[in-house]
Amino acid sequence: MALIRAKEEAACAPSASNFEVEHLDRIIGETGVVPVLNQIELHPRFQQRRPRAAHAGTSTAA
Repeated sequence: MALIRAKEEAACAPSASNFEVEHLDRIIGETGVVPVLNQIELHPRFQQRRPRAAHAGTSTAA
């Protein structure tokens, strides 16, 4: 998988884009790699609290 290869090649920060909580759980469970960043859509009327709260080791960017 690309995240494992990136980690082995000394990538500083493997990240994800538009991953739901279930996707992150699967990635972490299958690879042991916790993405540092999950880039998702955020604005005042669409705050996506569940994805932001799911994984303490993953930051969120809009």
